[in-house]
Amino acid sequence: MSVFLKGMSDDQKRAAIAELPQDKITAILTRALPGLRVDHTGSLPDALAHVSADFRVEKRPLMAVLDADNAVEVPNRYATVRLDTGEPLGVVGTGYTVSQTLAQLAPVAVLIERGDAQLATLGVVNGGSKVRVSAYLGQSVVGQLPHGQGPDVLAHFGLFEASHDGLSSTRGSLQTLRLVCLNGATAWDHVAKYNVRHTLNGEARVAEASRIMLGLNAEIEREVKTFQRLHSTPMHGSAFQAFARQLLDDVRGVTDSDAAEAKRTAEVIELCDLFANGQGNGGSTLWDGYNSVTEWIDHRVRKNGKPAHTFESSRFGQGNEIKSRALRMLAQ
Repeated sequence: MSVFLKGMSDDQKRAAIAELPQDKITAILTRALPGLRVDHTGSLPDALAHVSADFRVEKRPLMAVLDADNAVEVPNRYATVRLDTGEPLGVVGTGYTVSQTLAQLAPVAVLIERGDAQLATLGVVNGGSKVRVSAYLGQSVVGQLPHGQGPDVLAHFGLFEASHDGLSSTRGSLQTLRLVCLNGATAWDHVAKYNVRHTLNGEARVAEASRIMLGLNAEIEREVKTFQRLHSTPMHGSAFQAFARQLLDDVRGVTDSDAAEAKRTAEVIELCDLFANGQGNGGSTLWDGYNSVTEWIDHRVRKNGKPAHTFESSRFGQGNEIKSRALRMLAQ
């Protein structure tokens, strides 16, 4: 069962959002979706203006300072500059095309204007080198939690990122969170997403990305069906132990020393404990197996990291690599 904001009245949307427990919302926004919480009723341009994220960016010649009185222009290199503060945001080449923040975030703006999504958070990173937006899309139930804990609820968000640093792309994708444990359930290799470089046709590709994002509800349904299948497929402890060992060997390589083997064995034991005793787990299904991995990545391996660093690893780094590999192995 899934409930999306698309097609709801304003009152129905507020009621749907209110179904998310406030403590869960706070935890989601601080751990999984870094940024400032924004009013669900606001438009994207208004939200950007409210946090001074509606600044303009332009390319300026990059200068090499020789001494206190002399500087020379660096050929074929430019600085991206935030015009309201004069702050440099990145270094780019001649092929880089400046695209303003709102233009890069057109896909989420379209979703909000159509009533398919509500703003959740907005974050300005490194003075404006990146601007991140998350928007709430709806929620789904994949089954019942063990031990009579009630329904196993997933919350669905769209995550979007505009960049001005010359290194990153304009990005957007789906993120699904399991509410009982706040694990990031989405493996990025398995869902609709876009990644657009700042080239001459960049804005045209963002327009195409907007059309892709309008199909997010169908993408959510596909993802949830995979999770429901995992939820209904039995898995025993011995099978999970073998899976956990193979997963880590595949992603991190086979151990080549006694010390590495001892560490690998300890990691497998920790995953086995999460399979049986992790939040919302009962140690009996493929869904428990997948959630042991997501909890390990999101809450154990990176428990001492900053939320923004956890976010980056879970979305783009080794955390995502492990989740994606685990989902491929379990869903095959």
